[in-house]
Amino acid sequence: MKIISPKFIDAYGDNRGIIYVIDDIKKFIPFDIKRFYFISCESLHSKRAGHGHKNLKQFFVLISGFVELTISKIDSPKKTKIIFNTPGQYFYLEEGYYRDLILKNGSILLVFASEIYNEEDYF
Repeated sequence: MKIISPKFIDAYGDNRGIIYVIDDIKKFIPFDIKRFYFISCESLHSKRAGHGHKNLKQFFVLISGFVELTISKIDSPKKTKIIFNTPGQYFYLEEGYYRDLILKNGSILLVFASEIYNEEDYF
């Protein structure tokens, strides 16, 4: 299984804390955002997703904690694992991928989506 690291959003910090910034959102997110949501984990760990999308594109941003995203193309058994373990890490996922998410306690993942919810888009 291939393991890749997500990229980082620009971060600026001092003794007051850190601010994570996307100045030109189109530079980072290559689609019009039609929906966004947070996924959080309040237990020891939580498994989410377990499905794919035919047309939906997603942009994942780690807010806190640890998240493991495992993906595979709709027509391929090859899997890729993306490990999020630092706030501000992001990953763009194109359409046509199956995904599994594992979140550890205290994790928060922000997801921007290219489409509104559509049950027919799932596989």
